[in-house]
Amino acid sequence: MGGRGRLGGWRRRRPRPRFRHVVEIASGILIANVGDVANIFISAYLAWALTRYPVILALLPGLASIRGGVMSSMAARLSTALQLGTLKPRLIEALEAEAAGVITATLLGTVMVALAASLASGLGFPECLSAAGISSAVVLLAMLPFAAAIAVFIYRRGVNPDNVAAPVLTVVGDIITLPSLAAAVVLLEPYGPRLEAAASLLVLWAAATTLFYSILGGGRLARVVRDSAIALALLGLLESGAGSVLARWRVVLYSAGLIHVVGSLLEDAGAAAAVVSSRSSTILHLYGPSRLAPALASMVIEAVLGALPGLAILSGIGYMSASLAGIPASPGNLLAALVGGGSILVAVGSVAGAGIAWLAYRLQLDPDSIAIPVVTSLVDLTGTIIVAAIALELAQPLG
Repeated sequence: MGGRGRLGGWRRRRPRPRFRHVVEIASGILIANVGDVANIFISAYLAWALTRYPVILALLPGLASIRGGVMSSMAARLSTALQLGTLKPRLIEALEAEAAGVITATLLGTVMVALAASLASGLGFPECLSAAGISSAVVLLAMLPFAAAIAVFIYRRGVNPDNVAAPVLTVVGDIITLPSLAAAVVLLEPYGPRLEAAASLLVLWAAATTLFYSILGGGRLARVVRDSAIALALLGLLESGAGSVLARWRVVLYSAGLIHVVGSLLEDAGAAAAVVSSRSSTILHLYGPSRLAPALASMVIEAVLGALPGLAILSGIGYMSASLAGIPASPGNLLAALVGGGSILVAVGSVAGAGIAWLAYRLQLDPDSIAIPVVTSLVDLTGTIIVAAIALELAQPLG
């Protein structure tokens, strides 16, 4: 009763428009589009590195999903706790509740993604893990306080964090991941295997230490890490496939004018699907499984409608950045790939996200920790296959 009363009080603080979920989802994705502008131009500027170093594309989908998935799961757990009334909307308390679990989950995910990428692409494990570890350290320092602040701030403003946090955190993770990963690869290259091996051992030691601490601590921390480890194992499996597709077809993606927009397409589609996952988790926590099925259709429609403006804007941004960077691209092809392919991804991912949240709940796992990382990875794998197929049709011979 306390949780329901709290939720009712949260709703009463500010009247809601009829299409409030569409408005909030669209707002979150449009805010994320500001970051997508930076992300697309960064991708266009670093296109030379994407084509020269296959390790970057082999790791990029998995690491980006860790950033977005782990941080969005953190925001989803905070959202549930805030709406249940078990956590006060204060930044310090939010950090204290989530920091240890997020750090451990990120390090475990980094190791899993590096191992999966190495096996899928044939690259050396120390090469993958050293670059991934440096990138993860940079992202943790930047994103951990930001994720807590986003959840607390938008809750205080009377907005449902489930609708806004995932798109914003996902795109911020993408913006930081690519340049930090590219910088790590370029900086490590002159020093050879010895430095890569040393950095890999350091990452493994950090992951093992934080895992031991979480198990020793027990309670909620151990449960968060357990659930996150399950999700990240699935994430690594799915993202290794996505990374392998991108690494193999990187030249075709470039010649089709899609290489610099793939990340943003997957980010927007995954973020919209993550919104449905997060809202499904909140419904399950508050009311149980009986309320989920009746709400599913409206949540999927709201997610697709909320994502459309952002996807359309991305096509224009992608064309402008391609023109400036000298990447061959057609505005019509970009619009069809982003809006058409993105809408399909959002719809499929939203249904899958709600289903994964329901399954996690039935298995007595926390849907907040499981659903978002898994569904964003599923969207990444499905999306890379679709984009690669489109690129094969659009690719132009490189002169």
